[in-house]
Amino acid sequence: MIHSVAGVQLRLKCQALMAAQGNDEPSGRAKLAPAYNPCRYVLHTVEPIVFGELTRREGEQLAACYRACLELAAEHR
Repeated sequence: MIHSVAGVQLRLKCQALMAAQGNDEPSGRAKLAPAYNPCRYVLHTVEPIVFGELTRREGEQLAACYRACLELAAEHR
């Protein structure tokens, strides 16, 4: 949905960020990208992929996703 609203610029920016990084984003981190339309920024995070019941490790990774997004949002107001 975000990519549909923001337009192709966001998708291209995300591809450029991943290419510059050189590998997949690990779970629990966050990145900031320009949103283009209608917001200023989009926060991206990779949540853990869960099969079956949530494990303690997956719960910690999910919590890290939220913390990383909140910290990044606070840094950029």
